[in-house]
Amino acid sequence: VNNPPSASVPTSVNVVEATGPSSLPNFASLVSTGPPNEAWQTPLFTVMTDAETPDMFDVSPAITPDGTLTYTLAPGAHGKATLTVMLRDDGGTALGGIDAAPGFPVVVAFKAYPL
Repeated sequence: VNNPPSASVPTSVNVVEATGPSSLPNFASLVSTGPPNEAWQTPLFTVMTDAETPDMFDVSPAITPDGTLTYTLAPGAHGKATLTVMLRDDGGTALGGIDAAPGFPVVVAFKAYPL
């Protein structure tokens, strides 16, 4: 039976305006798909973005399975966005398994400051 995944995600992040793709390694830490017998599973993060400026991002924020936050700000963009982060794994729910992480969604205040 699948056990739920887990991770720790901060509730705020501040970045400086940058051009091109950006990443924050270890944004999500302690990423786990469950006990050792479930190590073959993949953690799947979903990030929904609600920016005060709709065109703030050229590439919307995403979190890789290793916990790295990736995004690309639009040229000259800065401001605030709310990121809603969900986490599940690909182990399924057969026989009462749980593929959604407890404690999620996590709401993250994302702030991009001008150079």
